[in-house]
Amino acid sequence: MIQIAQITVMVLAIFIFIGGIIGFMKAKSKPSLISGIISAGLLAGCYSWSQTDAKTALMAADALAVLLTVMFYFRWAKSRKFMPAGLLILVCSLAAVVITMAVTGS
Repeated sequence: MIQIAQITVMVLAIFIFIGGIIGFMKAKSKPSLISGIISAGLLAGCYSWSQTDAKTALMAADALAVLLTVMFYFRWAKSRKFMPAGLLILVCSLAAVVITMAVTGS
């Protein structure tokens, strides 16, 4: 299950990175680009860290996934548009569930 969680962290990092780029391209939003790059970088760092200390790194990635879920919820609450915030809520929350299951051994 740890390996699945590690892959999930990397896939989430890719989704967040692509989301930041799309936000910049569609809305010319520099904050989307910057936050997407930073968040993806932190998640990629958690993935790398998980190669040596899986449980601690996955807990950090889980916290990031939950924070991103909350952040995208607030963005969705303002716009009420599924794309991109609604989709990213689903992706981040699903990732958080998978990572939590791996860390807790469920």
